[in-house]
Amino acid sequence: MSIEYLRFSRRECIEGKKGVLEIEYSTLNILKKLREYLKLRKEELALKIALKNKIEETSENLKILDKLLPKTSMLKVMQKMSEEEKIAYNKDLTLEEEINEIKRKLSSLMEENF
Repeated sequence: MSIEYLRFSRRECIEGKKGVLEIEYSTLNILKKLREYLKLRKEELALKIALKNKIEETSENLKILDKLLPKTSMLKVMQKMSEEEKIAYNKDLTLEEEINEIKRKLSSLMEENF
């Protein structure tokens, strides 16, 4: 069995080495960017966990605050109101509308008393 050799010209050798070096360079750049990406993903995960913990902590603080603050009687009053009164209470009334509303309530009270 005979061994055959190939002879490359100097130009072909230089081009081959150049191609190999370019591939190596590109591979190293990809590896560098991949490591940077993985580092950023770890930071992102840590920040998400920290944010989740802060949200849970804030939620617990709000629950504690809700227990500590006095309850208003306005909720009970709003539940007893009719739908018309709720709508009238919630919308912004002009001065004239408020005066008319008070007159209407006064007249209804007067009728109930007689």
